[in-house]
Amino acid sequence: EEATIPEGVDLDEAIQVASGSMAEVTVYFESDSPAPAEGELLIFSDDPTSGADGHAVSLVANKSGPCIQVSPRLVDFGGKLVGSETHIQIELQSCGTEALDVSDIQLVAGSSPDFALDFSALPAAWQGGPSAANPLSIPINESVAVDVVFVPDAVNPRDADNVPIPDQGTVTVASDAFESLVEVEVRGAGAEVECPTPRISVAEGEEVIPQTVLHLDGTGSYAPFGAIEDYRWRIIQPEGSASVMVPSYTDPQPVFEVNVVGSYVFQLDVSDEFGSSSGSDECPTAEYTVLVQPDQAIHVELTWVTPGDADETDTGEGHGSDLDLHFAHQSANGPDLDGDGLPDPWFDDDWDAFWYNTEPNWGSFDPNAKDDPSLDRDDIDGAGPENLNLSAPEDGVTYAIGVHYWNDWGFGAADATVKVFHYADLVYDATLPAMERLDMWCVGKIHWPVPAVERCAAEGLPEAITPNYVNTFFQPPVFP
Repeated sequence: EEATIPEGVDLDEAIQVASGSMAEVTVYFESDSPAPAEGELLIFSDDPTSGADGHAVSLVANKSGPCIQVSPRLVDFGGKLVGSETHIQIELQSCGTEALDVSDIQLVAGSSPDFALDFSALPAAWQGGPSAANPLSIPINESVAVDVVFVPDAVNPRDADNVPIPDQGTVTVASDAFESLVEVEVRGAGAEVECPTPRISVAEGEEVIPQTVLHLDGTGSYAPFGAIEDYRWRIIQPEGSASVMVPSYTDPQPVFEVNVVGSYVFQLDVSDEFGSSSGSDECPTAEYTVLVQPDQAIHVELTWVTPGDADETDTGEGHGSDLDLHFAHQSANGPDLDGDGLPDPWFDDDWDAFWYNTEPNWGSFDPNAKDDPSLDRDDIDGAGPENLNLSAPEDGVTYAIGVHYWNDWGFGAADATVKVFHYADLVYDATLPAMERLDMWCVGKIHWPVPAVERCAAEGLPEAITPNYVNTFFQPPVFP
């Protein structure tokens, strides 16, 4: 019997392994790139030594034997003064379980003659570059560097849009790694007037989960003469995101928390000490795109817009409207305030996950089970988001999703949007305009294991709203 298990599974019956015998579990790996991959399989049992915490089995792919990581994969010199010489290093790292043998590094035929390779940083025996007869061996977890050199001999022509047509080339690195031939694109343009080149790096990479704090770095930017003096960041955010850069949009290494699912485009322009700036055709604005997508079976995202709030990015209680996300188990039981003849699930101290009960204990009593939801972000000052995650929902259980307008703090009506994701797939998206203070919106229900949302309101009818929703059985804490 085979099963696809994204994160973990509770067995209905434990696998019995007789004394002196064995049982096999097959783990499959589907590679989407030649890049190395790592993981860990935890096996829980009644073993008195490791059973409670799980016996860890390391999973490694594309790393057994030699492995190569080449950085960067694109060498972009930008615009350089004619006749000037510029070097950019390519780092070759040995990332496998055996030493890496590099047998060739070359600029392929057809590359611009303005590019060259400089092997002077390699050991003496490879000053002319490695070859099949004399491969360069790089020990495990060590690296070497090779310089790409650019000396433009003329100002590059421009295309019909007046954009410089760059010189281009390709560096190939041949080795005995799983990715046996790596190609690095090289480009650069000769210019009469040189300007600084902005560069962006993000420590967390190009794909992360919601609520990741990104560490942006623009210090790799460079100028032909002198130093970079000014940094100017901009962000194109997904709809509903109201995050800001900290400490500022002019810091060379700001941080930024991505809370809303979607694509974030970070842009950077720089100026050097002589007043030259990027942002032109010759020295374009740097861009770096980060894709934010959940890795949970159920991810619910609440965002809202309050037209009466002129600044939804300011923080602190009373500085914005306060809407609350609710996620209730079918066992939730409260007074029937919506008048449908059935108990309402909202504000149940045990079975409703919301700001007062952010990590309820549902399902299995096993603390390692992942069948409990968590409200990972509660926003009290406008815009949101509020995010709820559930890794391993219970089969046969219905979960209800709701939104309550707790306090408008004088900012008036708000337009609320709820999105529901099954891992990276958007399965439901609904917006309710002009929610008023104390409105309770029953959004929909999830009948697991079906990853879909059934709307609370009947088809063709308006959204299910209960105005002035106050559950008198729920007594919120009073803080001094």
